[in-house]
Amino acid sequence: GEYTFSAYVKLTASCTGGLFLRVRSGSQAWTSRAATQPTASCGTGTACEGWDRLYVTAALPAGSAAVELVSASPSGSGWFACPQLENGGVPNHANLLTNGDFSGGATGWTAYGGSDSALNGVVSGSLGLPAGLSGNALRIASACNLNDAEQRQSVSIRGAAGDVFVLG
Repeated sequence: GEYTFSAYVKLTASCTGGLFLRVRSGSQAWTSRAATQPTASCGTGTACEGWDRLYVTAALPAGSAAVELVSASPSGSGWFACPQLENGGVPNHANLLTNGDFSGGATGWTAYGGSDSALNGVVSGSLGLPAGLSGNALRIASACNLNDAEQRQSVSIRGAAGDVFVLG
């Protein structure tokens, strides 16, 4: 079926490669646009100023898929907040991810790629999350000459056309 993975991102400096989202299923991969400029002037709504919402929609077969928060920057830090996976073609409010607000630290997320692990991790609201975003944010710090740095979560994809999911 069709699924949409979204998250808010924050950058304090320009970077090549940028921050982006990726969904993988088997040998297929789908990516969002990359945020490469500071997000201070982003306005994805009055309650989310300073953060940019990225999303990617993918037609996923039944089975397992991985969602990834990726920093492809050769250096610097990026922050990700409120990642969510929804059934359908647009971002909404029904989250299929485990610990999408990082209230449980990085539980459910696995680090991959090249990063400065000493700088990575969940940070609390001290980062200045706008009132429209709740929970914590995840910092991914890239290191020079290493591969993309990412946090990944595997998700079981099941169901068929016409199925109804009830959450809550």
